[in-house]
Amino acid sequence: MVPKAGGWRKRPEFESPLKIGVLLEPFVRHGQLQVWADRYIKMGDMWRCSIDEAVVRTFVGVVFLTSDLLASDFIADVSCRTSCALHAPPT
Repeated sequence: MVPKAGGWRKRPEFESPLKIGVLLEPFVRHGQLQVWADRYIKMGDMWRCSIDEAVVRTFVGVVFLTSDLLASDFIADVSCRTSCALHAPPT
């Protein structure tokens, strides 16, 4: 989770052409939005559990496509499939 305080410009995961963190800051400040990124997983945490919990709580996912992300078997085989299965429209 993200602290309610600002500081987006200091967070490299939000440095993008759109500066997404700056755009989201008013919503975070007013408690309308929480942001999670895998960089918030601390050393020694159970990373898989942290990711699974975040995916289950997610209503909207924003993915920055990078070469590392596209090359990741875990992203392709687990994270994306889990997200799609959990958030698929009812049939």
